[in-house]
Amino acid sequence: MKTRLMAARWAALAGAAFGASVSVAAEPTAATSSPSGSAPATAPATQPESEIILFRVGDKAVVTQEDFTAAVQLLKPEQYDAQAMSIVRRLLEQKLFELYLADHPELIPPAKLEAEIERRMKNAKIATLDEVKKRFAEKGFSFEAYGEDLRVRLARAELIRRGSAIGEDTAALKKIYDQHPTEFDGTTVDTRQIMLVVAPTDTPAVRAEKKSRLVKMREDILAGKRTWDQCVSESDFRNPNGSLGAFTRHGMVHEMIAKAAFALEVGQFSDIIETPLGYHLLHVTARKPGNRPFEELQIQRNMRVYFSGAKYQEAIAESFLKHPVVGVQPPRRPAKIGSAIKPSAPSYADLERMLSTRPAATRPAGAATRGAATQPARPGATLRPATRSAMRPAPKPATGPAPKPPLPAKPPAR
Repeated sequence: MKTRLMAARWAALAGAAFGASVSVAAEPTAATSSPSGSAPATAPATQPESEIILFRVGDKAVVTQEDFTAAVQLLKPEQYDAQAMSIVRRLLEQKLFELYLADHPELIPPAKLEAEIERRMKNAKIATLDEVKKRFAEKGFSFEAYGEDLRVRLARAELIRRGSAIGEDTAALKKIYDQHPTEFDGTTVDTRQIMLVVAPTDTPAVRAEKKSRLVKMREDILAGKRTWDQCVSESDFRNPNGSLGAFTRHGMVHEMIAKAAFALEVGQFSDIIETPLGYHLLHVTARKPGNRPFEELQIQRNMRVYFSGAKYQEAIAESFLKHPVVGVQPPRRPAKIGSAIKPSAPSYADLERMLSTRPAATRPAGAATRGAATQPARPGATLRPATRSAMRPAPKPATGPAPKPPLPAKPPAR
């Protein structure tokens, strides 16, 4: 159980860097990612946020202070310190995927994007593209920016669809299992790591210094000049002894770490591995063969879950290895953050609703006068208590003896 918990903590930390739906309170802040004595570049106080570059991705993409401010503006003030760096990493992931899509335009060709927009126009009863653009302009949004945002989301959905299609073919899954049994039969490697965190905003000099430090630790350990315990005290990964626990090839730690660990023999040290989280030195201490057959339904379910997200994760990893991340400066804390701060223009979700539902003026006559209780709820919507009460029939007047009090409700089954 202990090793599972430690592995889960690492999976959570890795997930925060790659957009997984987990949060990590221990996510390093921008301040902790810079060595003492190094002064990050700072922009003049009067410089527009759109011109303050936090980091570049390759030679085509940048993330600015304006991007960061927009991403954190709905945080509560007490959430900022714990979540700011996770948000920076999510902005990095977004840029990496946009660059992947630019490298693979065939994933969502223009004709497919146009067809999707036309489908949404038809669903919203909007006849012309000019009318769509007019509505966007009235809301203060760019139709072209919406098209790019939609293309990214369609591409992500397409990669998930392709991955899920693998899982739908049981014969194909069996073939994959037979070709790579140790990846899916429950085989585990017990691994520990020394890790130096690198923030996307770290400058090339900071990155080089951290990598050099980890290279020196590896050399000292192999030469017997220092022990693992002496070096692990300098690690940013705080699990005891740097332990990742025992994990399987897929689903417990990030792909780049799992792939490197499973390639090592017991007792072997890895080379320095770079991920979007930082630099890693791995040491495999044990390997336990698995014996779970493909016919076990849980194995097939695990494979389907893995392949449903594998294509997207492979895309992020490919883009990360191809497009260097060059930090410039850490983000500034916006002057005002909190739930009271609202976007100056509608979100893309608002515009999606505009294109996916009919305008009020085109509803059938009488629809606007119906009571809320008679209108069907949206799929997935939760009725408010007041609405639920309004839908109950009125109690009949009492004509006999007073009714007995209702029996207490049974406790829920454990």
